[in-house]
Amino acid sequence: MDYFAANMKILNSKIPELKEALERFRASDDLEIVPTPSGPPSALYRGISVHSRRDPVKEARSLIEREVDPAATVGVFYGFGLGYLPEEFIRSHPEAPCLVIEPDIGCFLKALSARDLAPVFEHRRSVFFLAAETAPVIRFLDSLDLSKVQVVRLRSLYDKDRAYYERTDALIQSFLRQRDVNRNTLKRFGRLWVRNLARNVRRLCLAPGIRSAEGVFSGLPAIVCAGGPSLDDILPRLPELSRKAVVIAVDTTLAAIKRSGVDPDFTVVCDPQYLNTRHLDPVRETGTLVVSESSTHPRIFRILGERAFFGSSIFPLGRALEAIVGEKGRLGAGGSVATTAWDCARSLGCAPIFMAGLDLGFPGWRTHFRGAHFEEAFHATSSRLDPQERRAYSYLREAAPFPVRDNAGGLVLTDHRMTVYKFWFETQMSLHPETATFNLSPGGVGIEGMPSAGIANALALPDVRPSVDGKMGSMRSLLAPPPDAAEKIESLRTGLARIAVDLESTAAAARAGVEAATQAKKRLSRRVSVSTQLKKLDEIDRAIRDLAAKDIAGFLAGPLIQEINRTSAGERKPEEWLDYSLELYRELEGSSVFHIAELKKALSFLQRAAS
Repeated sequence: MDYFAANMKILNSKIPELKEALERFRASDDLEIVPTPSGPPSALYRGISVHSRRDPVKEARSLIEREVDPAATVGVFYGFGLGYLPEEFIRSHPEAPCLVIEPDIGCFLKALSARDLAPVFEHRRSVFFLAAETAPVIRFLDSLDLSKVQVVRLRSLYDKDRAYYERTDALIQSFLRQRDVNRNTLKRFGRLWVRNLARNVRRLCLAPGIRSAEGVFSGLPAIVCAGGPSLDDILPRLPELSRKAVVIAVDTTLAAIKRSGVDPDFTVVCDPQYLNTRHLDPVRETGTLVVSESSTHPRIFRILGERAFFGSSIFPLGRALEAIVGEKGRLGAGGSVATTAWDCARSLGCAPIFMAGLDLGFPGWRTHFRGAHFEEAFHATSSRLDPQERRAYSYLREAAPFPVRDNAGGLVLTDHRMTVYKFWFETQMSLHPETATFNLSPGGVGIEGMPSAGIANALALPDVRPSVDGKMGSMRSLLAPPPDAAEKIESLRTGLARIAVDLESTAAAARAGVEAATQAKKRLSRRVSVSTQLKKLDEIDRAIRDLAAKDIAGFLAGPLIQEINRTSAGERKPEEWLDYSLELYRELEGSSVFHIAELKKALSFLQRAAS
């Protein structure tokens, strides 16, 4: 049988563009196909066994059973070999996506001639990344259920491309840590986001979206001011730099930038907490335009005014409301306001972008620029027995810092939280190579794709302030109330009421689930049949899946759902299944009731504003 032709036929039908790409390569002579006593072939790479010389199928099955969790939601394979490990994973996890990452296309082509790989290639959820950069891998992972990702290394081939795999794995693990951070953030701030959104609902309705400003500043440079220690070196030169570029502040730096004599063109805010608004206490007069997420704490607008452009919400309720009032335009959210500020500059069309104060570490053992609100709070509450220096040291020690390379080739301390932001920037640099970005912090953490630049490079730019000011005038004209404001508010009011009714249905279904699961638990404890209750629970689950508001209600239950998914299905006893179900129904009911209460407040805010 001509295995190569048969395998290529399947690949070409699944990924038509792959044929032309593979034609530029030839099969590797370093990979030798060898027979085995069991029948299926094995392979040698430069004389080293890639699979078992006796029974590669049995070896793969044993490894997958031993090392891969039965509840794995995604399999990631470093190295393809002859495909035995991915094939066995697909056999034991038929619903889970199977990602194969293989940098050696020559070895991959040789494998096509060795055996029938149809079980791997025809699987609807198998995906191949051949000699690929990490960015497309991350983009694909971001679309999956990552509650239990299983990485499997084909050790015999891993070592020959170790640098590639280690770099890829580091970025994947950073991405997964970011997902964990996002999950923990949801658990901590989910209700606050919903509460703030209810209070900002009129602003969401009437404020323009950032998409209306896409490309307005095309070709103009930007200075994005983050809150790291190196901002101190930039602030004295900022009045001069402001002549050279659009100035974009994050909220924590606005007061310091104002003290330097510059009123930034834009200030980006996205933190839901009241405490974060305290950074703005010193700000008195400002003409800055606010770029905000709809769940930002409403005190922001009482301080900075209503001159705001909104970005699209990443939360189900926010998305549901935008379906009524119009989509605002998505801005990147990498866990830090600095990530959103960079993406704001990119969306506006700015290039190049100079990042100031983006240290992502602790140069000189410092955490913030001088005069930052948190640093001032440390000073205000310190004492002789509890000095500010000791508090700063304790903060750094608790962060468990470790050294990495800085932009000047030396070492700087960072922590795992900031490596998540580093990963986000590196991913964006690879996704948007057209947006040249430079880091003005020589002592900051090195970011691949964002080269270091001296302040002299930014100062050498031509004076573009007249052009920036003219475009800022155009931006301000977009802030006028829309001519159909009354109609939009009425549509929003109707939509809020409809969502509340849908959530009532969700709460009722969840209450029915609580009752059925409770009865099942009682019957199970008495060793009585629970088939009727389990059938009822299946009916309730189907009903909830069909409800319009299920995603809104499930938003606050997300951390619990992910926790359930992380527990192996094979490890659960029947009573544990019922415990999970009972907890989930209670969470859904509580989330529905909470959302309904906040929607009623939103309706009240709209009514008061109208009167």
